[in-house]
This record gives sequence, structure tokens and C-alpha cells, in this order.
Amino acid sequence: MRDGFPKLVAVVVAGGTLVVLFYSSPYISVHYYISRPDSRGVRIDINKCQTLDAQKFVTVKTEKGHDAHIRLCFVAIDFEGGKKFVPFRVDQKDGRMWGNDSYAPEVSQYTSRVSDNFRLTPEDEQWVDQEWSSKRWEEMLEGVLWLVGGLAAFWMFTWATGWIVRGFLGIPRGQDRKTQ
Repeated sequence: MRDGFPKLVAVVVAGGTLVVLFYSSPYISVHYYISRPDSRGVRIDINKCQTLDAQKFVTVKTEKGHDAHIRLCFVAIDFEGGKKFVPFRVDQKDGRMWGNDSYAPEVSQYTSRVSDNFRLTPEDEQWVDQEWSSKRWEEMLEGVLWLVGGLAAFWMFTWATGWIVRGFLGIPRGQDRKTQ
């Protein structure tokens, strides 16, 4: 091997890493808690969905083109008789709610309709764009640190291998062949 080969490998690895970092997009996960069919979901910081709750997943784009991966949590509430159901309809006259298990057809139709029509509010869209930008810089910094660490490890491996091989073969440092 020639002396330039490790440098070529380092340049290719560095270039490839920088291309991947440039074209990668952070994963932004947003959770919404929907407690009633007649209310808009509330954005929450962590997933609070329980076993009896219904969930739907949807991906939306902000105006800036950033993807947001949305988890809609349709909360099961207490109904008469002590049972927990996911509400899917509210009577406009007296405010009574209808509910059923999270896997019932009525609930599935309701959750599908909500997820199909889901749009971010301007405030939530701004929050997603800020999170995207913040995570992008975090991922770029982490990628550069991995690149520097990897190149340093590669350089140490190359140096140690060369030192050992030259020592066994009696080749002076900085040369490729043994002098006659």
C-alpha cells in the first residue's frame, strides 16, 4: 500500500459523512391528547396514551417543508356503569357522548376522520420548525464528533500498524522499503 491510501480513505469517509449529514432530516415526534370529539387535541410533551385509548399516526409537513410525525391519542373516559370508552360522538342538544372500545368500528371511523383532517395550528407549526432546526444542529454536531473520532481512530490504527510492520521488517520510519 502506498502512503496516500489512508489519506484517500479519510477523505472519502469524511466526504460521505458530510453528504449524509447534509441530506438527513431530524425525526420530530408530536403527541396530541384528544379527550372529546368536539374539542381540538392538545399538544403534550410525552406520550400519555393508555391501553384503552385509541391511537392514530399521521405525518404532516409544515410550510417550510419539515416533516412532523403526529401521534393522536383519543382518550378513553369513564362512562356510566364504570366502563371506560373512547368517545366518538357528542349530542349537540343535550351534550351526551357516545363511546365504545378503541377497536370498535364507530371509533375507528371517528379516529380515521380526525387523522385524515388533522392540520397543525400556526403555533404548533412554528414549534415544529423550531424543534426541527434545533435537532438538526444537534445531529450535525453529533455527526461531526463521530467523524472526528472515527478519523482519529483510523489514523491511530494506521500509525500503529505501520509502526509494528516497519519494526518487524526493519524498515526505517517514513520510508516504504528497507534500505540496502
